[in-house]
Amino acid sequence: MAYPLYTVGHSNHTADDLLDLLRRNGISVVVDVRSSPFSRYCPQFNREQLARHCAGKLRYVWMGDSLGGRPADPAFYDEAGHVLYAPLSRTESFLSGIGALERNAERYSIAILCSEADPIACHRSLLITRVLRDRGMPDDRIRHILANGTVRNDSELPVQVPMLEDAWRSPLSVLHEPALNPSSGA
Repeated sequence: MAYPLYTVGHSNHTADDLLDLLRRNGISVVVDVRSSPFSRYCPQFNREQLARHCAGKLRYVWMGDSLGGRPADPAFYDEAGHVLYAPLSRTESFLSGIGALERNAERYSIAILCSEADPIACHRSLLITRVLRDRGMPDDRIRHILANGTVRNDSELPVQVPMLEDAWRSPLSVLHEPALNPSSGA
């Protein structure tokens, strides 16, 4: 049986509110796709604290090393600090993570977790679910839990104009300092 695959942003919820959102949607596994699963503003979602809070209620799995939106390698950033999704989506690590999601979504009800409340501004939608759709996952199987508890099928999100490969990148710069321009010789 193939389960729906959900996405959710922890936003500024309490840990209990987040778990309630997940339970109401029948989630059994939370897959944390944050590259750095720590928050100064919402410490209840630091990796260890969230894992403890989920214990006995949901299974918590961190996959930010393979599916995170802020790779460590500067080669995946443009000169303004935007993540270049096309080359990132072809890496062995990312594809291995996508394969694990696909296999496990056949057995478990999974929610992909990141911090951003709005899925259309987050790599969980802009990168991960786009790749899943490209690999054949139907739009109506991908569902986004919004901050207010509303659930939207992927096809119900505002339509994004398909981007050329060289323009497929994070909407905001995610580096504290811009990457060096590889052509600058610096």
